[in-house]
Parts: sequence; C-alpha cells; structure tokens
Amino acid sequence: MSYAYIVDDKKKVMLKKFVFQRWFYASIGILTILPIIFLTLVQIQNMKRDNNEFAFCLLLLVHSGCVIFSMISTALFCRITDALLTTLTIILLFAYIGIHFYIRFLLNHYKVADDFNIITLRLGFVLILLILLLPWASIIAYSHQMNSKEETICSRAITFSWFVNLDTMLIMSILTLNIRSQADFDRHQLIILSIGMPLTFLWLIVGKLLANNQSRHWIVWIIFYILSLIHIAHLIYITYWSKHEYDLLTKKNEINLIPLLIITLICGCTNVLIHFLTIIFSFSLFRA
Repeated sequence: MSYAYIVDDKKKVMLKKFVFQRWFYASIGILTILPIIFLTLVQIQNMKRDNNEFAFCLLLLVHSGCVIFSMISTALFCRITDALLTTLTIILLFAYIGIHFYIRFLLNHYKVADDFNIITLRLGFVLILLILLLPWASIIAYSHQMNSKEETICSRAITFSWFVNLDTMLIMSILTLNIRSQADFDRHQLIILSIGMPLTFLWLIVGKLLANNQSRHWIVWIIFYILSLIHIAHLIYITYWSKHEYDLLTKKNEINLIPLLIITLICGCTNVLIHFLTIIFSFSLFRA
C-alpha cells in the first residue's frame, strides 16, 4: 500500500467527519429552535385578537425562520460569513426574547401572566441555542479552514453580500412589527406589507447583483440607492414614532405596549446602523 493512497484515505475520512460535524450541529440548532416556533404558535392561538403580543410573536416567527435559513446555508456552503450571520441572528433572537421576558415579568410585574410558562420555556430554549452556537460556529469555521485551500480573508464583495443579508433580515423584522394585533391587521397593514416586502426582496436581489463583478451596471446602482433611501426614510419614521409613542405611554402609565415599543426601538436602531454600513460598503464596490 503506497503512502499517497494512505494520505488520500485519511483525507476522505477527515472529509466525512467534517460533513458529519456541520450537519450534526445544524440539526441540533434546528431541533432547538423548532420548540420556540411551536411555543410561539401556541401563544398566538391562546391570545385575544386585541393582544399587542401578536406583533412580537410574528417577529419571533420571522426571525426564527431567518436563523434556520442561515444554519442550513452554513451547513451547505461552510462559509465563515454564513456562520457569523447565524451567530448574529441567534444573538438578536436571544436579545428579543430576553428583553421581552425582563420587561414583562421582572420590570413591570404584570398581574396577568397566563403565558408565563410559555415565555419562560421559550427563553430556556433560546439559551440552549445560544450556548450550542459558539462551539458549533467555531468548529464549522475551523474545519473549513483545515479542509479547504481557499483563502479565509473575505473580499469586499463577500462582506457587502453579508451586510445585505443581515440588513434584509432586520428590514423584514421592522415590517413585521408594524402589525400591532390581529384586530389591527386591516387594509392599512396589508398595504404596507404588500409594498414593503416586495421592495425589500427587490433590494436584496439588486444587492446580490452588485456583489457580482459582472453585474455592476449603472442602472443597478441607481435602483439600489433609491431603494436604500426609501428604507432609510421608513426606518427613521418607525424609530421616531416608536420613541414618541413610548414617551406618551410612559406619561400615562400605560405599560401594555411598552415591551413591544422597546423591542421596536432596538430593532430599528440596529437596522439603521447596519443599513448605513451596507451603503458604506457599497461605495467600496462602486470604486472597484
């Protein structure tokens, strides 16, 4: 048996272990987030139509879907950028659930807590997901670096594409938070979603085209920046109005909407920051 054959056989074994590692951790992550989705659906089913928790539950469903998508993408392509995106999405999911739990049950001391068990279980599962994330992301990145000869330094196009993915996820979350309750889901909200979601996906597609060196036409740049300005105006409006409504409710000592408004502020401010960074990185591509 030649030495080259032994080396090739060892490489095949290491490759099989690497494939098992990435799919094992992705499976554990998905199996951990599925109970979060199930508990959220149960909460929606049990709540009244005028309950303002409906918007938060929709946010968790949308964000959980983004986490599953990024996990599968990481397991398929084994890119460090996908692993980093998964890390940030789970951190944001933990922040939403943790802040919501703190405001509802530790800060404001709600008298009615019929959904306390559901929210506590959901917090427990997201903590498990957060603990499992760090070794999962580290193993994926390390195994990719050891088994691949590709350069690990991210180019400007890859970095820009990563920011576009994260920005799109946050924009979808902000659009979801426009819906306050099931009773408030009227024609006005349908118009916002029917306009906002297609524009968001169009902006995502245009951003992906710009990340491709062969698709940087001046028309694509104009569409991208026009949509970016529209998103900036919408983000500033949502963030300002949430802050204004929060101040009014605080003066009236009405706490029902405060958890939702604080989460909207956090999501909006984060989205504004990421959106500006995305535009800044687009300038580097424009000069390339």
